[in-house]
Parts: sequence; C-alpha cells; structure tokens
Amino acid sequence: MTEKKLESFFNADIIRFLQNTDIIDITQLNALIAFLVKLNIPFNMAFRQSTNEKVASAELEITLAPTIAITLLLPFGRGPIA
Repeated sequence: MTEKKLESFFNADIIRFLQNTDIIDITQLNALIAFLVKLNIPFNMAFRQSTNEKVASAELEITLAPTIAITLLLPFGRGPIA
C-alpha cells in the first residue's frame, strides 16, 4: 500500500467516526465497505448474530500491508438491525 493510500485510509471521516463511537449502524458499515472497495483495500468480514447476552456485531479484518492487518469489532446497537 502506498503512503498516500495509507494516509487516505487513516484520515477518512468513516475511520475517524469509528474511533469515536461504541456502536455502528448498517449504513455506516456499508459506507466503510464502500470506502475499502474504492481504495482497493482487501478485507474479510464476519457477522456475529445477537444473543441474549451479546449484541450483533461485524468483525472486519483489513489488510493494509502483507504484514499489517487491523481487526475491527463493530457492535450494532440494541434492537433490530434493519
């Protein structure tokens, strides 16, 4: 990944938003995915369903370089996801 692409990634509004929030909604997750696709950054995503004890969440593993990956656990708020 180029230095410019890395800078674009860390300075993006959606990344700054994620640093300052405890929950995410589906539109924000879609924005993050669209952003990663636009920058051609590889990622894997897993969805974890809610249980009586845990809220639903998405786990994103974002590969920034061959030896650098960031894993984000993005919990959704209480209640229905849709």
